[in-house]
Parts: sequence; C-alpha cells; structure tokens
Amino acid sequence: MWNWIVKFKSNNTYPVGRFWLFALGIGVVLFLMWQNVHANAGVAGFPAQLQVDQVVPSLIASEAEHASGAYVPGVGVVFIMDLIRGPNSTKNRMPAYGVRDWAIYLMQTFGPQLSAVPPTETVAFSIEYYDYSNFSYHQFVLTSKAADVADPTKYTIWLDGKPFAQAVPPEPTNTPQVKTPPAGQKTTPSAASTPAAPNKTAGAPTVVGFNVVTATPAVNKSKTPVGAATKTGNPTGAATKAGNPTSAATKAINPTGVGSTIIAPTSGTTASIDITQPTVVTFNLADTATGNEWKPLNGQWAIDATGYSQNMPGFFDLVTFYTRSISGNYNFEADMQFVSGQMGGGLVFNSPSDTSKSGSQMVSYTGSGKYMQWGYFDDNGIFQFQDGSPTLDGSDGKNHHLQVRVRGTQYSVLLDGVSLGKSTPLWHPNGGYVGLLASMSQVVFNNAKLEQLGP
Repeated sequence: MWNWIVKFKSNNTYPVGRFWLFALGIGVVLFLMWQNVHANAGVAGFPAQLQVDQVVPSLIASEAEHASGAYVPGVGVVFIMDLIRGPNSTKNRMPAYGVRDWAIYLMQTFGPQLSAVPPTETVAFSIEYYDYSNFSYHQFVLTSKAADVADPTKYTIWLDGKPFAQAVPPEPTNTPQVKTPPAGQKTTPSAASTPAAPNKTAGAPTVVGFNVVTATPAVNKSKTPVGAATKTGNPTGAATKAGNPTSAATKAINPTGVGSTIIAPTSGTTASIDITQPTVVTFNLADTATGNEWKPLNGQWAIDATGYSQNMPGFFDLVTFYTRSISGNYNFEADMQFVSGQMGGGLVFNSPSDTSKSGSQMVSYTGSGKYMQWGYFDDNGIFQFQDGSPTLDGSDGKNHHLQVRVRGTQYSVLLDGVSLGKSTPLWHPNGGYVGLLASMSQVVFNNAKLEQLGP
C-alpha cells in the first residue's frame, strides 16, 4: 500500500493514505473498547459475583491478611482468606477455636448479604491460618446452604480435611465453649446440653453453644415478642428520671449524698461510680450537654434532637464510652434505632479502659439485624463469640431496647424486655466502663440508663 501511495502521490493519493491510517487507528480503539466490555460482561450478568466483590474489602478489614471470593453458578460462593495474626493468636486459647468463632461471625454477618445466591447453593469460607503453638499452617473450612447462613446450628466445619470435632481436642472447660456439629451432620436437639432459658418466644430454638435445644413454652408477661419495638425495658415500671427534673444528663441522681459514692479515678479520666449503693444514672441522649459525659473511641458520633448517633457505616466496632467506670452489680440499657447500612447496634460493658475496646464485653446485632451475638474483645481487641440468639428484624427502623445485667462473674442479655441469654461468664469480672457500639451501620441511641441491681 505504501508503494501505491508513493507512486501516485502526484495524483493526490496521499490524502487517501492519511484517511486509511486514521481509520485504522479508530478501528484499534474500538476493538480495545469491545474487548474491555466483553471482559466485564460476565461479571455484570452475575449479581451474586457483584455481592461477593462488595463483601471482600470488609473481610480484609475484619482481620484477614488477604481475601478473595468467587461465585460459581450452580455451586455457590467461596471466600478464600489467609490469617497471620488475629483470632488465631488469642492468649490462652487454641487457635482453631478462635478461627472457628471468627468464621461463624463472618458467616452470620456477611452471609445474609449474598441474597442473589440461590438458597440451595453453598456459601463457604476457606481460611488458611498460622498456628503459633506448633509453627504450622492449617486450613479451616466453614460451609452453609445459602438459606441457612443466619443459623450456626446448620453449619458444616472442617479442619485440615477432617470434621472439626475429630480434628481438635475439646476446648478447656475454663474457656467459653462453642460446640459445633460434626461435618456433614446437623445438630440433634438435646435437652441435656443446657436448660432452656425462660421467657424465650414459645417454640423458638434456643441457641446455646451451637446446640439447639427446644425452648420450654413460657408466658411472656410483657407480651412483647423478641425484636418488637418497645421502650419499656424496665419491667418494674419505676421512673428512671426521678430526681433529675431538668432531664439533662446526670452523673448520678444524688452524686454526693446517700445513694452514691464517688471514688478515686481509675484510668486517668474521671471518677468512678460505686453502684453497690443505690444509684441510678440516666442519660438524655438528645441533649447536647450529654456529650461531656461520653468519650468516642472511634467513628463519627454526634448528639442532636434525634439522639446520640454513630454516622459512619461500613466499619466495625465503633465505640463511645461513658466516662465513669462502674463496679458492683448493675444494669445497662439503651434504645437503638437502625438508620442505614447493616444493623450492628449494640452495647459494650465491663471494659478495663475507656481508651480501648480490649477486654470489654460486647453484645450487638449482626446478620443484618436478624441475630444477636454476645461475647468479649480479648486482650488483642479481637472479638470472641460466647453465645447468640436469632431475633426479629432489628433493621426495621423502630426502636429496640437492649439490656445487659451484670451480677457477680456473669451477665444476662435482654432484648425488648425478653431474655435472650443468662449466666454467661464475664471475661474480666471486675467492673469497668460501659458504652455504645455500632458496626457496619448508622444507628441512633436513646433512653440510656445505668442502675444498681443490689446484692
């Protein structure tokens, strides 16, 4: 072609040559654009893969060193992660159990987000973790049918190719235990595993150590189902703001007289409250003056006429602490209302410090608001699951009242006046700070109260 162009240049063929060069360039650009569109067309046609891609960054933020995921049509979803230091390196706990509890937490939290996966297909987490006790790597696998991702009693768990229960010895009795069924088996209801907690919704399964026991039908005197919107949370009906006529946030109803004791500061911030004596602390979380009583650890916390809100969804474990530490037996409670994200509102308590979540107890919604979990952050700040219970939808935009009752070395959890769990052991049974928590969500808190329970 070039010889032809040169030969007939005198006959004005040179402009024709430039035209062909231009056309060739346009063709190359269009070809590359087509290739790009063709490469992405498969992803756009699979909503499940798009949901997987949205979950992966959160897995990395939640302890994983690396994470990836894929949807296989007709099979399901698999997430692949590696773990160097995290729940596999908890002090005084076998790494396999720490990884297991973390994986269960991930399945309950992110599994419900995979709504495009057909219910009969599988969701799987494959985690390669390092065991510092024997200096070796292990592969942990947890699977569930997509329809059952919110129910840990239906999970199948493997370690190094063996059913989990066969691959590791039982966890020591001084460690909070989470029992799991053998791989390929569902847990058989067993009334011997633990007595059913009272006040459960009649006929609902009670999740205790991941063994399902059928709850004994009981009369719910408040007539409020678990998860129903209510602001009672005070079965006795006692007024909680008596003695606080201004409704402003108070440090104690009677901070210097009989009924409360102010003792020396315990963490370099403010004095603590010894509520072994009769004391009630109420908080008007819609009053900006309350901000002086709370110390955000992380997140974006703000107080306005609607309440005390955390406004940064997409992150885990965002906490604000009440600035006085607590000792003795006590009740801590608050209303919480979901605004956006994935419902993860909750409470922290018994924290040794108001500058770190490490060592504190935590109870919060997970599973997009359909499951309540409780446990503790270990000394490395890693959440360790102790127990949990399915609930009605906490992301319905209504107020839900969450309570924890601390007595001695144990605590209980109540939601909307109904007991979810009793006699769970405290990680640090020496009192501490209480606070509000939000994970992966924007949540508004109101009607918080702290009161003594007596000996």
